[in-house]
Amino acid sequence: MRYRNREVPGHQGGGRYRTLRHRGGGPDPLMPASRPAASGGIPFMTAVGLMTVDLQIPGSSSLKSKRKVVSSLTARLRQRFNVAVAEVDFQDKWQRCRIGVCAVSNDARHVDSQLRKTLDAIDAMGQAVILDFDIEIL
Repeated sequence: MRYRNREVPGHQGGGRYRTLRHRGGGPDPLMPASRPAASGGIPFMTAVGLMTVDLQIPGSSSLKSKRKVVSSLTARLRQRFNVAVAEVDFQDKWQRCRIGVCAVSNDARHVDSQLRKTLDAIDAMGQAVILDFDIEIL
């Protein structure tokens, strides 16, 4: 299929796709940023924290009641701590659950602190009992 003037077609509004560069040129928006030369030109450091938590849900008598508890717990953690949360194992067990929690920052101490506060919040909610947890900073 040919397009006029060798351009990629836009959507019906006539504008350009957000991923395309503007006509004036400029820096590539997909290139990684680095610190200004004044700070030595050192690239940004990124700390990624991953926590897995094994939970027991004692009041659960079906997968539906387990799903209610897990979805409530994950929604609260996402909203309160701005972390990524997902159920990663034991989807077919009524009273067991393993969730994965991920946090990203430029400081490893902040990531560790945020994950530990998240763990304390899971314990304080009282909907599930923490059986085991593991925290890794990548």
